[in-house]
Amino acid sequence: MRLSALIHVVRTTLDLMGEGQIIVVGSSSLLGTYPELGEAGEPLSTSYDADIIPEPFDEDVGIMVHEALSEDRRFHLRHGYHADVIRPKMFEQFPEGWRDRCVALPCLIAQTSVAWNHTILLRQSVRSVAPKISIS
Repeated sequence: MRLSALIHVVRTTLDLMGEGQIIVVGSSSLLGTYPELGEAGEPLSTSYDADIIPEPFDEDVGIMVHEALSEDRRFHLRHGYHADVIRPKMFEQFPEGWRDRCVALPCLIAQTSVAWNHTILLRQSVRSVAPKISIS
């Protein structure tokens, strides 16, 4: 997934929500700090989903975002990427202080509506990227 695709998913989700913020978790959250990871040949170039948690979470909004942006829906078929709506219950699994380590998506700083959790993500990414790293 490229940063521009993540921004598209986030903006579309915010439009559906009306107000609030999005927490992006999983591998696509790295794009906020390392956009080059989504370029061709890089680890995230073959990732086509963004794991998002709308805040405040409302079940109706979650269902609406799922119906509009999830895998095999019109948005995905048209653009080639999609959103997976994650329930806020996942926050219980995050380490203490995770919100303090979130960063805003640069293009949306004025809205202060997007944050990522690098702590959770780094653990996933290291496992998936490690076999591709060679040390000479």
